[in-house]
Amino acid sequence: MAERLADILPTSQVLEALPLLADRDPEIRVIAAGLLARPDLAGAARRERVGALARAAALDADRRVVMAAIESLGRIGGPRATAELAALTGDDMNAVAVAAARALAGAPGGLSPLCALVRRSTASEGRPRSAVLVELLPRYGQWLADEPAATAGDHAPLVFGLRHPSFDVRAAARVAFDRLISRLIDSAVPGRASSLLGKLGGVGIERDVALYQRARICLAAEGDAAGALVAARELVRSRGLMLRPSARTDAFESQLWLFRGLYLQGIAEIALGDHAAASDSLSSAASALDVALSERRDLLSRPERARHVDLLHQRAVTEVARTLALVVRGDSGIGALERGRSAHLIHLEAQAVYAEIEGNVTTGWDGLLTADLSPYRLLFGRKGFAGSSSEGAALRPLDRATIVRLEGALGRILATVSPGELPGFEPLEGSAGSALLKPLTDPLEDPQRRELLERINAARLTGLESAIEEADAAYLRAQRRAPGMLPEREYEALQRLQGMRMRAAQAAEQATRAGDRRWVRDLRIPGSAALWFAQDLTEEGRGAEARQVARRLELDIESRGISNWWFYVGHERIARAQLLQGSAYTDEGLGEEAEEVLLRAVERIEDIEKQLKENGASKAAVAQFRNMRASALVSLAVNANVKLRAPDRARSYYERAYALRKDEFMRTLLACYRARSGAEPEARALLRTIQPGPGTWYNLACTHALLGDVDEALEYLRSELEQNHSSSESRARQQEWAAEDPDLASLRDDPRFRRLVRVD
Repeated sequence: MAERLADILPTSQVLEALPLLADRDPEIRVIAAGLLARPDLAGAARRERVGALARAAALDADRRVVMAAIESLGRIGGPRATAELAALTGDDMNAVAVAAARALAGAPGGLSPLCALVRRSTASEGRPRSAVLVELLPRYGQWLADEPAATAGDHAPLVFGLRHPSFDVRAAARVAFDRLISRLIDSAVPGRASSLLGKLGGVGIERDVALYQRARICLAAEGDAAGALVAARELVRSRGLMLRPSARTDAFESQLWLFRGLYLQGIAEIALGDHAAASDSLSSAASALDVALSERRDLLSRPERARHVDLLHQRAVTEVARTLALVVRGDSGIGALERGRSAHLIHLEAQAVYAEIEGNVTTGWDGLLTADLSPYRLLFGRKGFAGSSSEGAALRPLDRATIVRLEGALGRILATVSPGELPGFEPLEGSAGSALLKPLTDPLEDPQRRELLERINAARLTGLESAIEEADAAYLRAQRRAPGMLPEREYEALQRLQGMRMRAAQAAEQATRAGDRRWVRDLRIPGSAALWFAQDLTEEGRGAEARQVARRLELDIESRGISNWWFYVGHERIARAQLLQGSAYTDEGLGEEAEEVLLRAVERIEDIEKQLKENGASKAAVAQFRNMRASALVSLAVNANVKLRAPDRARSYYERAYALRKDEFMRTLLACYRARSGAEPEARALLRTIQPGPGTWYNLACTHALLGDVDEALEYLRSELEQNHSSSESRARQQEWAAEDPDLASLRDDPRFRRLVRVD
């Protein structure tokens, strides 16, 4: 009954749930704690809810209730809830303090007390609180990137963390630094990264790190290829002169820094259009990394073997970049295929070594192409690059259209050398029927790649045997603890592993049969590169092409078959492809076609959710698909409202979506739907709970326009158009959408609106 109440209790009656926090049954108190943080309660009785949860967190005798209350305080957020969480972090050795710090790090409005805690915890006169710092530092790093007025004193805790004697704190500080860099890349504010990295260098960040990150950010965030080249060359000079063993004792680390500098130099040269220099730089980067790999650290301890795998990944990324350099030069033939095959070969080697360490390992191109140094992170998706006249008058830095073209060409080459692993890309013409190209275009005809695939297959079977031994021992221990009873959890785990072993044994047998290729399919997860390419095509206003790529990905996966080893991932790829097709149809004004494909996506996602629940999957695994289904239903609602002019159908789709996800974006849309239906007080009540931001600007503009708030609507629309679009094509498409959006109809006669959407 309590669980049902938690789902249906009206907002107006929330105070009636407070007595449940005093119930004798701790399970009821846990349910009550979750109820009091229900997202749709927004500001209703916030003070009373926070007070009740704070008392439970401080006084309840059951640890489960305490943890549930702390989690709910974090979900509610705001000044009082975050102050209560900060107060609970006093005892660093207490699990409650750690949980409170974790909740504070994710709480809305929690930055001020979080930053104060970090500063106190890292002050020279204070006692360093390791466990609390581990939870707080990552969010602190993100704040540093967002705060333009941060001082040297604000930067000091990050350096303190990076030098802390605790491994866990150092690891958290590295996560904080990575978040800082990622945030700077996302912000794309010119000069911000260089300024901040300079300040960090002043308080103790190593110069090599600062140069490396400056080059990355110049490329990935600021489009400043010339600035990236300067930083990369300086890194090469500082490390290239220090490689004599007699001069340095850390030659291995120097070799890695030299590799990074040469690699980023090569990527910057690609961005500048200097393909000849890029090929030379990337070749030198590969040689520098080969020297480090020649130490064969995979023959040493387990941690060193894992590091060797990481170096192999970086080496494979380098081969991807060298393939791109050939494409930039106009070589999409055998030379590019050979280089792409080399990237695939080295990536398979990394997978084989890691599988022999960990056992069952299934991976694919995504893990490689999303690496920090991948061209997909540094070049693709950018607006274009600025160069410098000093780099040569004949050079032409890459523009947006050229970047998208190169992304498609590289995808085709990688798909050609690894059939089935990058669905959505057409193999190069003539590659399939050429006996000469067989070793390049078919891994089973390539002795080196086939050997690695067989190693991965064997490692999977060996790893499963070990896992079954451990699961069998756990099952026997559980039986001894409760004689005569079936330990269901341990039994199910053992059964699952035995089923996997049976399939792995079948795959080993298939590998010996001529013409049977299913075992290869099972080892490699299909990549997402075609979806990224389709998204970039969409942003270029090439929706029909994007739709074709997404449809081809869907057909490629289905024709090859979805493996039991990556069953859910395969369906997730197809669902994402269908969502992209639906959005493209909507953009093209084909509302009926959009609705058809989006409904297919919803049906597929519902089936996956059902199977996940039946198989006892974690809540997080189910939530991933539930959120995807909510997004599909929102797309259906928008399509029905704007393209089909069917408001009742749109409202039905949206209500289904809101039942699945009740975050700030969804509340904004709910306010919009309420305004559209004439429920003005309810819409305005929701607006008071929403923090405007990039993800809500457009829908806030629609809501205020529907409510007659012309100035507010125009200001939010201006923010959307000026700050949310990476290319003129994307902005033009959004302007065209806004000009036709019925929610903005009240603005159409306003000259300011006409200027914003470029209506003559």
